[in-house]
Amino acid sequence: MNLTELEKKYAELGAEIESLKTKGKYPIYCIGKVSRAIVRFDDAKTGTVVKAGGCFELGYSSENWTKHSVEGVWERLDVCKETGFYDGQPVWCWDEDDKCVRMLRFYNAIYSCTFSFEGNKFGLIHKNYEAFEGKWFEWMNQAFEKLER
Repeated sequence: MNLTELEKKYAELGAEIESLKTKGKYPIYCIGKVSRAIVRFDDAKTGTVVKAGGCFELGYSSENWTKHSVEGVWERLDVCKETGFYDGQPVWCWDEDDKCVRMLRFYNAIYSCTFSFEGNKFGLIHKNYEAFEGKWFEWMNQAFEKLER
């Protein structure tokens, strides 16, 4: 085996190792440090905007984002292993005895509950959660930035 063949084999093994490291770790949610858009990454550079910010509209997808691992560009958000919600994700929540009400709150992925009304990290636990989908209201953007982390 010559040097060129060894280098090729080394590159292939490196790509395979990286693939194994990230297998099962997606999706990953990151917030842009400048745009404040939240992107759901399905691999290192492929993702979809789930919270609009800057010039990025809700639902915009790209296979050519700056890698989510670049710390100067992205801040990674924690994800709850149980629910799959990212930290600060707006969710509808209710309990079994709530017949005619649903509350829109922010989910705390670290403590598996919602943030309190004041934005404190220790909020309430509910029986039922459902992801809020759609364009965020302006008050939601402001409240998201004030959550205790």
